[in-house]
Amino acid sequence: MSETWITDRLPTAHDADEDGDVRVISRPNCLPSDGDFVHYSVVVPGQPWWSRYAEAQPAQPSSSLMPAPTRVVTAMVVAYDSLYAACNDGTVWVRGLMYDWEQLPSIPQPSASGD
Repeated sequence: MSETWITDRLPTAHDADEDGDVRVISRPNCLPSDGDFVHYSVVVPGQPWWSRYAEAQPAQPSSSLMPAPTRVVTAMVVAYDSLYAACNDGTVWVRGLMYDWEQLPSIPQPSASGD
């Protein structure tokens, strides 16, 4: 398969590598071989992605695309060997080099009584 971004369908588990990842654009005008790895399940409709395993998968009709997820990453931070993601639903997630995404405990909120 040529290194061309795929935008006409969402990736499936069969498109992903052994870690469940595909590549997405990391900066403007980057080639697929320079993209960042993300889990295939976080790619949203219309988002360019690429995988060397995608060539055997036929294009899906656009009517079969899943709706965009309700949880959207709003901020990401890399610290040491972990990646942290804050989402629009108030959750925070961490992923390390040797483990998959895990949800972190929520930040304590002030009580209604002002304590």
